[in-house]
Amino acid sequence: MAIVQKIKDSTTAEKVAAGQAGATAEDPIDALIIGSGPSGMVCLRNLLRDQPPLSVIAVERQSVPGGIWTGHIPEYSTLQDLVCEYEVHGVKFPRREPARRATRDQIAEFCNAYFQEFDLHDHVVWQHEVAHVEMVKPMLHKVVIRPFVKGQEDPAGQTVYTRSVLVCTGHNMEPYMPEFPGQETAKFPIKHNNTIRDANEMPESDILVVGAGPSAMDIIQEACVTRGATNVHLVARSAHWGAPDLWWPWLWQYGWTDLHLMRVLYRILPIFVVDAIFYLIHLAWAVINNVPEWRPPLHEGPSAKVGLILRTHLVEPYHKGKFRIHNNCGIKEIDGEKVVLTNGTVLYPRMLVAATGWSTESAYLPEGSPAGEYDSLAAADAPRPLYLRFYDQDYPGIFYISVAAGFITYTESASFLSQAINQILRGTWTPPSEQEIQKNLKEVVLHHICLPGLIEEDLAAAGFKDLRGKNLR
Repeated sequence: MAIVQKIKDSTTAEKVAAGQAGATAEDPIDALIIGSGPSGMVCLRNLLRDQPPLSVIAVERQSVPGGIWTGHIPEYSTLQDLVCEYEVHGVKFPRREPARRATRDQIAEFCNAYFQEFDLHDHVVWQHEVAHVEMVKPMLHKVVIRPFVKGQEDPAGQTVYTRSVLVCTGHNMEPYMPEFPGQETAKFPIKHNNTIRDANEMPESDILVVGAGPSAMDIIQEACVTRGATNVHLVARSAHWGAPDLWWPWLWQYGWTDLHLMRVLYRILPIFVVDAIFYLIHLAWAVINNVPEWRPPLHEGPSAKVGLILRTHLVEPYHKGKFRIHNNCGIKEIDGEKVVLTNGTVLYPRMLVAATGWSTESAYLPEGSPAGEYDSLAAADAPRPLYLRFYDQDYPGIFYISVAAGFITYTESASFLSQAINQILRGTWTPPSEQEIQKNLKEVVLHHICLPGLIEEDLAAAGFKDLRGKNLR
């Protein structure tokens, strides 16, 4: 009798582990959340908070919450999350300098506090991963979860039937490492920036960095400023759009960034006016600081270079000749100790660092793609079936939360979307028609999102001719 009472009072996660819930298609749980980072934990709380609570579990590879913010990324990384974006959930955010932007460790600390505040720990299946998702019928999915053990291939799994699957894995799941011509002959180490945790892991000179985003500038700073290295070369396939990290600081005191400003201005002003404003701001900064490589190209709009934040204290090592930027360039060939760039420059690096971003792993989902099969730079790493989808029309019951969020705040987006899912699962929500979804999508694309790279091309090919201007009719 005591055992029966214990199972009755257990959480859904404990019942699933005991085979008492979700074991058959006739007795599915309400929701399975993939990931316990900021998005996953907000979704978990929202689906549990109403009475009676839904039967919900989260599946997490690690033994602690926080996702990539817990040890996965280097501490020095420039993260685009603002402190104010987390302080709307009733949990105090750990304050420290810089007060404006949330650091990796702050977010990890906040996630732990969030789990404790809302007593979420026992609702997660820890150190497990989702191996496969199969739709049995609309709003019923067969999910295989298995222990996540490094070095062990295909451990025994458990089948869980669920009405819905919430994908809360974010964009940054797997470091993306491109293949360079001749890399097998290299007589110097080739590393992804994520594997470099300390500046002392780099040589004192002759470092080649490949990339055009915040990670590339993080490594340049670690090399030139922290390490004091010289003869550092940055190879960027597209020109940098230099936005110093301290421009317009009075806006940032109120939780604004250049991304927030873009979103607002593109909604109220013609596209060419906003493009001109941002071009002149960045051009003025580059001219004042005498950094010609950081001047924005006139033919490209801001959306193509979202998030390329360069820090002002890199100006001094740049002027001292510690590093050089090769714009619109790539690696033509690696030949032993030698690297030939596409602009004809020949270098002899002691280390090559690929600051090439992350790739989304979605092979376990219907129509998903393995990590690395899609351009992983910026937000373009999201496979086509996933990007900008919330309610999947092909697989009803699969919801994409943080992948669909794009540059929208993780926790803000997850809170809104999970409340909608709560209504869907309780039968109080009316699904929109396909026409309404298309109209909604256009509103989001045209007014709220600054799109980089291939995502912009994909949507243009799908009929979105003007991605940031007037409404399509």
